[in-house]
Amino acid sequence: MTRNGACRCTTIALFEFLVLEGAQAGLSWSTILPKRDAYRRAFDRFDPEKVVRYNKRKISTLVADASLTQQEEESFAGRRKRDVQR
Repeated sequence: MTRNGACRCTTIALFEFLVLEGAQAGLSWSTILPKRDAYRRAFDRFDPEKVVRYNKRKISTLVADASLTQQEEESFAGRRKRDVQR
């Protein structure tokens, strides 16, 4: 943040926050934060340009991934929000 409160975040940092926030919905941050590295691997280091190209097969693989929270709606909110922005 700058002194006047403006965010100097990168697109990747903002997308990471969006994905983790979606996964956290209804859960404790203490549940999500230990899985941050697993989310980073699963979501191609939070690269929105890669995530937006995920097909149904890739999404199904992620939904079945035991290292992530098993809440499909929350886990893929970030992808859907990215789609809307395009």
